[in-house]
Amino acid sequence: MDRHGIAFWPFSLTLYQRPGVANACLRLQDEAGADVNLLLFCAWRAEIGLIDWAAGELQRAEAALAPVRAVLLPYRQARRALKALAASEPAAAGLYDKVKATELRLEEIAQAYLTPLAQFSPALRRPLPLEAAEIAAAAERHLAAYAATLAQPDHPAIAELLAAIS
Repeated sequence: MDRHGIAFWPFSLTLYQRPGVANACLRLQDEAGADVNLLLFCAWRAEIGLIDWAAGELQRAEAALAPVRAVLLPYRQARRALKALAASEPAAAGLYDKVKATELRLEEIAQAYLTPLAQFSPALRRPLPLEAAEIAAAAERHLAAYAATLAQPDHPAIAELLAAIS
């Protein structure tokens, strides 16, 4: 949990349920190579009062996810394959549900790796509560910096995500 009492995982679950957020995140994941946890991290950082990235902070966040990604990506592929298999083989549905639950738990673990990284930017933190416009502007800066690292930095889903989280 952040010192402001806004825990990353529950924040992400709530944000992900907003109209347009899941679709934009998944499009960015599948079409631009984005990590959904980093997309959500960008929004959470803005919410907790971090207005920009410190030097090297985004790179540290990406590196922190490497151990979890090594396990998470094969689970994601297995879940997608099992979903297709379950359409023709009902016995696969139970296994699909188990793999999906494990994948979700791995996403939570990934966020646990990211959470402490938001603590190293005291000069970039503003006291809460921030105005909605300040949060939106900070989220836009965070997402723009992350988008610049993607295969498609100008993907239209970035603007869709910003609109959905603002």
